This record gives sequence, C-alpha cells and structure tokens, in this order.
Amino acid sequence: MRQVLAFYLLYLKVLLAEKIALIWSVIFPVVIALVFQRGFLNDATDEKEIVQYISFFWVFIIISIYINGIGLQIARIREYGLLKTYVMITGNRYTFLTAILLTQISFGAISLLLFTSIVSIYYRAFSFNLLLSSLIVLLVSFPLAIASVSIAAIPIKFNNLSTIMNILVYPLFFLSLNSRSSNLLNYVNPYYIIHEITEIVINLLMGIDYTYNFYLLLLSILLYLVVGLFIIKRFNLLSLTSR
Repeated sequence: MRQVLAFYLLYLKVLLAEKIALIWSVIFPVVIALVFQRGFLNDATDEKEIVQYISFFWVFIIISIYINGIGLQIARIREYGLLKTYVMITGNRYTFLTAILLTQISFGAISLLLFTSIVSIYYRAFSFNLLLSSLIVLLVSFPLAIASVSIAAIPIKFNNLSTIMNILVYPLFFLSLNSRSSNLLNYVNPYYIIHEITEIVINLLMGIDYTYNFYLLLLSILLYLVVGLFIIKRFNLLSLTSR
C-alpha cells in the first residue's frame, strides 16, 4: 500500500505540473464548448439540451485520459525499458499499474470538475448534482480505465501506436454521437458505453429522461473489465526497441 501511495503521489505531482495535460483535458474542451460550438448552446431551449451537450465533453475528457494517460503512458514507460524496472522494484506488476490508474482517475476528476463548473456557470446551468454526475460517470466507467491498459499490450512501437490511437479517437467519438440505437456493435465502442453511462447517471440524479439499454451496457462494462484484467496479468513488460 505504501508503494502504491508513493508512486501515486509522484505521478500526480508530475501530471499536475504538465501544462499539456491540463490544456488537452480542460482548456481545449472549454474553448470548443464556449467558442466553436457556442451557437449550439445559445439555441438550446431547455436544461436537457445543455446537460446533454456538457455530457458529450465528459465522454471525450474521460476517454482521452484513459487512452493518453493510461494506455499510451504505460506503453511509453515500457518503451523506455522502465516498466520492467518498476515491477522488479515493487515485486509485482499490480502496484505500479494501480498507482497509474489512481493518478489518472484523480486527474480525470479534477478535469471534469473544472470543465463542468466553467461551462455550466457560463450558461447558468450550474448545479452540484451536475458536478456529482460527472464524478459518478468517471467512477462507473473505471472498468474501461482498467481495459485501457490493453493498449500498452499491443505489440507495436510506441510512436506508431500513439499515431494509430489518436487517429481512431475522433471517428469513434463522432460515431457514438450519431448512433442512438441499441445495436450490439455500439457497445463495443467505449465512447458509446460511457455516453450511455452518463445518460443513466443524469437520469437518476437530475431526473432527465433518456433511453438506454441497461443490460447491454452492464454486459459491455463487465466484458471490458474481464479483458482488461486478463491482459494486465499477461502482457509483455519488455520494451519492443530495447531488451
């Protein structure tokens, strides 16, 4: 437990000191929401439309953190040959990976609270239930954070892997926005899964009605969790460029 806490505090300090992470997770979404998509919110006629619009950005922020902060970060550490070293120091692979997951969840909470506060205050839609909803969505989607470790297990060099993942981010995001049916394939898309989670949480906490398939959502979350835990146990710790 002490080793987890030590790694957690170390990486949290490093992460909070990195301006790029803050820009990508908070400032970039805020600029899009308040500047480039301002017309959409100005035309919103009720609370549901505003909350739904804000929740789209929750999905983007959470997935970006899972991909870049967890999957690609672990892949980068492995590429430098440090992952094997950390595992040797701690005696197991779970201590370091747990610290990374907790660090990114903490950073995700900070990012969501900042983004939601800024945008909701600007459009006079602020409420503590809205803030709480964003945090609950983050916690409920934690199995996908575990599954994101699988990105590091893909046997591709880091630079190529980073390019591929960032190319896939946008098509999957826009596909999730345009897919509102309970098609089984939609529940493979992590963006769609987290968006469904947001609708359930908002429905329960704020009384805003949405249509969702609870059982398919639960099944997809459990499958992501099982796959993530399986791969964490088995993926190669050695760098692909240096042995």
